[in-house]
Amino acid sequence: AGSAKARQMIADFYDDVIIIAITSTGQTDRAFSADTGMAEILLIGTKRHQKRAENMQEERNALTVNLARRPINLLDGALLSKAIENTRLGDQERGEITLGNGVPHSGLFRRATLQTAFKLAGIKDEGLGNALINLEAGYLLHPQTNAMFQFPLALLGDLGERGVVHRKINGVGENGPFDILPLEQGEYPDYPTLWAHRAQQERQFVVRPDRKGRPRPGCAEGAVELWERTSSCLHFTLDFQLNSQTLAACLTERPSIGGRAWPNFIVGNPEWETPILLWANTTLGLMAFWWTGTRQQKGRSNLTISRLPELLMLDARNLNEEQITMANHIFERFRERTFLPANEAYSDNARQDLDRAVLTELLGLGEEVLEGLRILREQWCREPSVHGGKITRPREGN
Repeated sequence: AGSAKARQMIADFYDDVIIIAITSTGQTDRAFSADTGMAEILLIGTKRHQKRAENMQEERNALTVNLARRPINLLDGALLSKAIENTRLGDQERGEITLGNGVPHSGLFRRATLQTAFKLAGIKDEGLGNALINLEAGYLLHPQTNAMFQFPLALLGDLGERGVVHRKINGVGENGPFDILPLEQGEYPDYPTLWAHRAQQERQFVVRPDRKGRPRPGCAEGAVELWERTSSCLHFTLDFQLNSQTLAACLTERPSIGGRAWPNFIVGNPEWETPILLWANTTLGLMAFWWTGTRQQKGRSNLTISRLPELLMLDARNLNEEQITMANHIFERFRERTFLPANEAYSDNARQDLDRAVLTELLGLGEEVLEGLRILREQWCREPSVHGGKITRPREGN
């Protein structure tokens, strides 16, 4: 979806925006360029003579086209281009991109606001995209019965503050107060840090720090100030390798400093840490991360630390004392459960048990929500940008 500044510039100065992506499996198959090894979008728009008014930026003025395959040759590309242009001139809200003459459809389209259109780019399953749009509005519809389930959701940034970018911790040019050093076996440092990803050691909710911070000469006061500003037990990932990594969020046993891979999040109320952790690692929490992040690399969803507050999160402010107690009970039941990588949620008993506990026990939703979620879970795990072509994806035809 690009940087926030780029997206804002497009919202300010462009109309009739078309975002075209490819939903094939594989990196080069998702690129328009011959020499590009990551997924691309083709962005087309009409430049305005003056800045678009802020109150007009949420109009449904963007069209997302998700092609089923990369154009085979120039003729195929020209035919697809003509079909997309015909779609742009039409008035259908959503539908298929078709070349006609009995040729199977070549992709799907949907009109949306610009911000939603970016998020829809590269999603293969239309129903999954619809479900995530609904989730942003605070509800899910059962895909087969249209039964509605409402969720108390908020943006993560409404529940606290993100930690600092890693350069503020150990960067030279920005006068970071720490050197980050290896952590010796059994060591209990003054400034523990959770700095890098170690997928095999991150299969459970509680993760051990892997480094320590040593104050640089003359930086003792700066070290204390940064520690007080950013240390926490709750950490979120930024670069989520969905087909090998397990957790969107984790806890450390005691406060620690988060690095490039696991920045801190400091909640407004310490009681909120546990329900936030639980939600973030449910299938819906994983899907929300994927929906918000960028997906250029196969099996990966990335966020910058400045976009971390945009994550869709359980609104812990709306939980009563009984629900907070229930969240703590659920955490204790699951703290030593081992989870599979995110893309294997369709076959992960621990993840599915967590979904059941959070949705039915913590939020009090009926059991019917689980069947609807089972369908969405399977659809999500089949997305090429989730499994990245790994053999652990759901088998075709099932």
